Amino acid sequence: MTGVIWIIQVVHYPLFEKVGALGYSEYQEAHMKRITWIVMPIMLIELVSGVLLSVFTIDGRGLSDLDGIPEQLLWANLIGLGLIWASTILIQVPAHMTLRNRFENSAYQRLVRTNWIRTILWSIRLMLVFYLVVSSLSLFSA
Repeated sequence: MTGVIWIIQVVHYPLFEKVGALGYSEYQEAHMKRITWIVMPIMLIELVSGVLLSVFTIDGRGLSDLDGIPEQLLWANLIGLGLIWASTILIQVPAHMTLRNRFENSAYQRLVRTNWIRTILWSIRLMLVFYLVVSSLSLFSA
């Protein structure tokens, strides 16, 4: 999702204001339908895998081979996922719903500005997951 969100933030969303009023609603509707097929499955897989990772490793339950991974990192992973989903549901989706009816500059500006929340969180989460993967690989090889 990190690569997808950076493309959306830096390339796709800035182009929204270039579409123009005529046909904007249709453009926004098409964007929402097409992007959902890409992001929703990935976000759901990410959510389920992140929750399962935490459930099976926090407090020593489950996968004992991962005992060397700091519990704080697992909590950070889970909190990051929660914040990404909260931002999506509470901020970005409502902005998209407003823009689906017509181009409204305030909704557009809110979308672009607040999407940095997800962009930054997914970037941090990528580094965190990378660290967790590398740590778990070294735990399994030891």
